[in-house]
Amino acid sequence: HSACVTHEGKVLTWGEGKDMRLGYESAQEEGPRMVEGLEGENVTSVTCGERFTAALTDTGRVFTWGHAGGGLLGGANALGREVSSASDGAMPGVISVLEDEGVEIIEISAGKTHMIALDSDGMVWSWGKGEYGRLGNGGSNHQLLPAPLGPF
Repeated sequence: HSACVTHEGKVLTWGEGKDMRLGYESAQEEGPRMVEGLEGENVTSVTCGERFTAALTDTGRVFTWGHAGGGLLGGANALGREVSSASDGAMPGVISVLEDEGVEIIEISAGKTHMIALDSDGMVWSWGKGEYGRLGNGGSNHQLLPAPLGPF
């Protein structure tokens, strides 16, 4: 699947819609379609993982949607937020852990089943599937929610 941001800060997605990775219910979308679940947000960037999508707003909020890889029920949780069922991840939802910590994210990047984010203080955050050390936290365990790696 693919995604882009318009000049007006809207997110468009298209391609395979399996696991709600497009942000709306569609098995396949042949051309760009707006993700209505981000209404009222001014998105500055978007990134696609294998089965999920993430968007960053101009206020440093991160929204994710799609397949959580099992979420908090035993999977890797690339969405970085509490997801108790497949329908919980279907619509864009904010990563509350970052908001609760007062973190302003300025850049995001998705891997196949994990995410990395940079905050305004230079701290790197990671979450998702940890095998092969891809999260940068010195191990290979999954990180269900965003955790800081340290300023660089």
